[in-house]
Amino acid sequence: MPEPRSTVVFAAAEHSGFGTVVASAISSSCRLSLVGRATSFDEALSVCASLGPAVLVVDAALPTLDPLSVLERVIALGVDTRVVLLFGSSASAEIVQHVFARGAAGCVLVTSPVERVVATTRAVLDGEVAFGRELWPGPHRSPGTLGDGVRLSAREREVLGLSSQGSRTKQIARQLGISEATVETMMRRAAEKLGALTRTHAVAEALRRGLL
Repeated sequence: MPEPRSTVVFAAAEHSGFGTVVASAISSSCRLSLVGRATSFDEALSVCASLGPAVLVVDAALPTLDPLSVLERVIALGVDTRVVLLFGSSASAEIVQHVFARGAAGCVLVTSPVERVVATTRAVLDGEVAFGRELWPGPHRSPGTLGDGVRLSAREREVLGLSSQGSRTKQIARQLGISEATVETMMRRAAEKLGALTRTHAVAEALRRGLL
């Protein structure tokens, strides 16, 4: 029996070549079903309100779109829709940090390969927080050190960092050459240190504190 396809709404400028390519790639994905294509954020919100898609992918370059208000307006709809934002190369780390703090599930540069956008969308569907590392250089501070003096180990940071890029437990284990049980242990320890309740929360908190 085929795996059910998760619904996606995509919003990009009407004459955006990049938007056309991304929409086509989402439609072609075996796990994704493009149920709405909008050319404005208001139009995208209307589609989300009526369909309640699993993911909303939004080009932050849409006219009059304030990325910091996107999450608030989606939450106000009362739908269980996760948001992926596509940023231009001029996006600042501060803006990306703010949208993550408000609940964004993913961020990708529009200059990324279209496969990266689709992979990020899939990772978000799996409950991960996924972002382009080039969008989040982080503040200059000692790696793994929190403001309150708590430290993450190098391995805990590696596991969180790979998870933030959309890798699952099995993939992380293979990349680091450790067991899946060890990955889960590192994730659990990091979450406890960060005061996080879930894996996604741990990644978001580590990002907010500039640890990755």
